[in-house]
Amino acid sequence: MISINNVGWFEAEKPVAGPFDAILRPVAVAPCSSDTHVSHGGAGPLENRILGHESIGEVVEVGSVVKNFKHGNRVIVNCCTPDWEAPLLQDGFDNNAHDYGFTASFKFVLGKDGVFAEYYHVNNADANLFSRPMTFPQRLRS
Repeated sequence: MISINNVGWFEAEKPVAGPFDAILRPVAVAPCSSDTHVSHGGAGPLENRILGHESIGEVVEVGSVVKNFKHGNRVIVNCCTPDWEAPLLQDGFDNNAHDYGFTASFKFVLGKDGVFAEYYHVNNADANLFSRPMTFPQRLRS
């Protein structure tokens, strides 16, 4: 999104992974009504913000502390990516209970660029990425 009511492509810097984070390349994305809501000004005056918050991605880089994922893994990324080390989450509150705001776990688009990009950033990779099953379980096959 270039500006409100002006959706289009623009160049952006490749994101950088912190020690707990991952950089992904999108494999499949799911446009949502939230993306259109944001593009029409429903989240405030955002400019040059990449939309999208639900995806399947391929890991291209992981931070030095990430243990469960590596380059080449295909993963599912939820729309909410909490900072799991936040004190309120550690005390058992839900993933939106951050010291810094109710929707703080909804980072894509509201707090940082989303997944409709060549590469995107996921914080706390070990807690916010989910391994994609390679095949369907027997009970789902017809």
